[in-house]
Amino acid sequence: MRGHVRAEDTVILMFAFILDLAVSSWNLYRGLTGDPLGYALLPISVDSTYSLKEYKAKHQFRVDFLSDFRRDVSRLYDVLLEDRFYSNRAYFLVDRDGIIRWKHVEETPSHRRDDAQLFAAIDAVL
Repeated sequence: MRGHVRAEDTVILMFAFILDLAVSSWNLYRGLTGDPLGYALLPISVDSTYSLKEYKAKHQFRVDFLSDFRRDVSRLYDVLLEDRFYSNRAYFLVDRDGIIRWKHVEETPSHRRDDAQLFAAIDAVL
């Protein structure tokens, strides 16, 4: 995240494919539609840029989805499942200085934190 200019705390939501977002935390999902949550949200998936743009337009999201099509970010954050060639579901809270303050990597891509767990972790760090 160093070098990525951000003036606010950021939650990075990594997931395998765009359709996995449908089973992500509803409150984090709300952040995609522009509801103020007190931090920036960066959803990242291994889908192509084209697929992500189409999904954003179809559902009228206000934030951009980041494509990790080459899996570089998934590898960097150590969440790539090499045998399946997609990322595990993971959450990272990066402060405005680019330091990871909290992270959680799910046991499998089908698991997810519930809202209370996510917001407790975010509140503890912010």
